[in-house]
Amino acid sequence: MLQGLGVVQKELIGKATREEPPWKATIDLDATVIESHKREAYYTYLGKRGYQPVVAYWADQDLIVADKFRDGNVPAGMNLLSVLKEAIGALPRTVRLVRVRSDSAAYVHELLDWCRKKCLEDPGLSLPSAPI
Repeated sequence: MLQGLGVVQKELIGKATREEPPWKATIDLDATVIESHKREAYYTYLGKRGYQPVVAYWADQDLIVADKFRDGNVPAGMNLLSVLKEAIGALPRTVRLVRVRSDSAAYVHELLDWCRKKCLEDPGLSLPSAPI
């Protein structure tokens, strides 16, 4: 079921960018707390019950290119690399420059090391910019 949604999302991204093929992408990677009153919801770092999904937003095109649902007690920096990889994989092949923007939650070794490695392999991928 979720794989099917991924296929639909990729098709929608392709249709949204078909008229003028983009060559760059600025990906905003951010987790946000969504309060919930469900008993199943875990307490967030804000002290209230809720969830903390992470979203990869393609700022240049005003599109969400990847997301991951997470419980509220998950640290904001957890598994961001998998969401970033999914986001980059969802971009059209015409994109040659990728910039990553995030807050301090993305300052984890796994993500930064991967970005550094990609920059050496492909100079089109920029390291995350200063926190927003």
